[in-house]
Amino acid sequence: NFAQFLRRRFGRLGGLVGAHPWPFLLLPLLLSGGLGAGFFFLPQRQANDIEGQFTPLEGPAKSERRFAREHFPTRDSERFSGQRLLTEGAFASLIAVSASGDNILTAGAFAELLRLDRAVQSLAVPGGDPGAQLSYPDLCVRNNGSCSSPNPLLAAKVIPLFSITYFITITFSITSCLR
Repeated sequence: NFAQFLRRRFGRLGGLVGAHPWPFLLLPLLLSGGLGAGFFFLPQRQANDIEGQFTPLEGPAKSERRFAREHFPTRDSERFSGQRLLTEGAFASLIAVSASGDNILTAGAFAELLRLDRAVQSLAVPGGDPGAQLSYPDLCVRNNGSCSSPNPLLAAKVIPLFSITYFITITFSITSCLR
């Protein structure tokens, strides 16, 4: 009978584990530690290039983008235009909603939105050099030498629409903000 066969085999295995427990305890721990050490190298091997993963290797879109970059360089640090970006870029978006479910297009909600805007623009992240801090004016995209407004409606001090997008020049990686 198959059940008796399994009972005898597992009984012998249990006797072996009971008689010699250290190999059954240490071998899995050492094996897990050795294989788990490979996770240390995982961030270096991750492929995060969406274009490289999901478009043909020698597709026409890549060669056309390369041609546009070589022959029509943009100076986003001087004259930024979101419509001229050849890639998505690095930016963050905040969507403001009313916590109470009331209308967000009120003067009180707009004052809160301006307070949120000041809080975002006063954030600082660790810079490339030890002890250095990068603030919003260091990272913002520029148009004619000054930071582009994240939302023209905020700059004009009128009641805004719902979404504010903060464009940031690609001078740092998002992972440096998460440290």
